[in-house]
Amino acid sequence: MVIPWYGLVFFICYLVVIWFINALMMQSLRGMAGQKKKHATWLALSNICLAAGDTVLFLSLLISFVQNAAPCEFSFFYLTLFSSMPGTQFLTVPGGIFATSVTMSLYYLFLALYVRDGFETGMTGPAMAAVYVLCAARMLLLLAPDNIWLASCLPANTPNYSAWLRNAPFFVYGMLAILALARATRRAGSRGGSQTTGYLKNMTAVIAALLCSFTFYGIDIFFSHKIVGMGIWMAMIAKTIAYIVAAIAMWRAEFKSGPEPGGSLISDI
Repeated sequence: MVIPWYGLVFFICYLVVIWFINALMMQSLRGMAGQKKKHATWLALSNICLAAGDTVLFLSLLISFVQNAAPCEFSFFYLTLFSSMPGTQFLTVPGGIFATSVTMSLYYLFLALYVRDGFETGMTGPAMAAVYVLCAARMLLLLAPDNIWLASCLPANTPNYSAWLRNAPFFVYGMLAILALARATRRAGSRGGSQTTGYLKNMTAVIAALLCSFTFYGIDIFFSHKIVGMGIWMAMIAKTIAYIVAAIAMWRAEFKSGPEPGGSLISDI
C-alpha cells in the first residue's frame, strides 16, 4: 500500500519536531558534566536513533509515493541480503522498515542504560543482562534470511510470522526497560522532595507515552493482516505521536527541569 499524502505531511512535521528536540538535547548536554551528563546522554542517544531510523523510513516511503507503486510492485533494487525470495522484497520501504527496526532496538537498550545509570536501584545486574541478551537476539533475528519485511508482500489475511518472531524479544526487553523506569521513578517519588516534582511528572508522561506506543506497535505487528483501509496508517501515526510526547517529556524532565548540571538526578534522593 502506498502511503497517503497526509501520511507524508505528518511524517515531515514529525521529523521537524523530533530533530528540533534532539538539537535542544544536544545543546543542553554541552552544559552538563559528571554523572548527570553520563545518564542524560543515553536519553539523547535514544532519541537520535529514533529520528535517524524514521528519517530513513520517510525517504523510503517518499520513493514509494513518487513511484505511485506499492513496494511489492517494484522491479528494481531487491533487498536480497535479507530475503530468501529475491524479487518479493525491495530496498525501498522494506529497507526503511529494517532501518527503524535496528534503531528502535537501540532506543530501548539506551533507555535501559539510562535507568541503570540514573537511579540507585534502577536496573539490577540480572535485568540488564536480560536486556543485553534479548537485544542481541533481536539483532540476529533481524538478519534472518526468511524475514518478510512488508505484510503487503504476503497473500491477503496472512499473518507475518517473521515479524512476530523478530519482535518477540524486542517486546520483552522494551517492556522490561519501561517497567524498570516506572518502578525507579515511583520509588524516587516516595523518597524525594518537592525538587523532584517536575522531573517525576514528566517521567510519568514518558512512561505513559511509551506504553501507548507499544500498544499501537503491537496492533501494527500482530494484527496488520486484519486491519483494512487506512487503519494501519492510523496506528502508525498514533504510535509516532506517542514517541513525540515521550521525547518532549524526556527533554523537560532531564534537560529542562532536572537538577543543576553536575547533580546526580534521582540517585541522590
